Amino acid sequence: IVVLAGLINAAKIQRKTLTELRVLINGMGASGVATARLLIAAGIKNLTLVDKQGRLKKQDSTLNKYQRELLDHIHDTNNNASVLEDAIVGQDVFIGLSIGNVLTPEMIGKMNDNPIIFALANPVPEITPDLAKESGAKLIATGSSKYPNQVNNILVFPGLFKGLLLSKANKVDLSLQLEVAKQLAAKVAEPTVEKFIPNVFDEGVANVVSQAVLDYLQKLKENEDNIHAENIK
Repeated sequence: IVVLAGLINAAKIQRKTLTELRVLINGMGASGVATARLLIAAGIKNLTLVDKQGRLKKQDSTLNKYQRELLDHIHDTNNNASVLEDAIVGQDVFIGLSIGNVLTPEMIGKMNDNPIIFALANPVPEITPDLAKESGAKLIATGSSKYPNQVNNILVFPGLFKGLLLSKANKVDLSLQLEVAKQLAAKVAEPTVEKFIPNVFDEGVANVVSQAVLDYLQKLKENEDNIHAENIK
C-alpha cells in the first residue's frame, strides 16, 4: 500500500499517469507478489517481474501458482530478457524487494530518463540513494529511516486496524487497499523529490488511513443497500 502511495505521488511529480509507467519489480516473494497484485489493480499492466532466477516466464515450471497468476494479468514487453541487467532496459520504475547492492549505476543508465527507484531491501538497499542520484535518479525511496521517503508499513497498519475494528469488518480486499493508498498519497499535499511519501511522524497519518477504511466500507454498504432495494421493487 505504501509503495503504491509513493508511486502515485512520484508519477504526479513527473506528470505521468500510473498506466503510462513501465515498472520492474525485483524480488517475487510474498512482498513482491502482493505489491504486483496491487499495482495491477491500480491499472499498471506494463510490469516486468524478476526473481533471483531471472525474469518470470510462463513456461518456467518452477513458478508457484501466485507468480503464475500474475503473468496472466500483465504486459511484459521485455520478452527477450532473462536477467535483471537486461530486463531493466527501458523501464521507468524499479521496485526492489530483494537483497542489497543488486542494482548498479550501469543498470539505472539503461532505464528511461528520470527513473523512479524504490530500493526497499533492508538493512542494505539494492542501491544507496546517493549512488542512485549520481546515476540519474531523482525520485528515490528506501526501506530505511536514515533516508527521506521511507516505505514503512507502520504508515498503514495502525490506521488500517483502527478502521477495521471501528467498522467491524474482517476483510481487506484490493479495492480497499487502493483507496487507502490514494488517501495516504494525498496526505502529501504537494509532493516533491524530497518528500513524496508521508513520514511516520507526520501528524494524523493513522487517522487518514482509518478514515479511508471507514469511508470505503460505508460506500460499499450503501451500494449493497441500493442493489438490495432495486431487487425488491
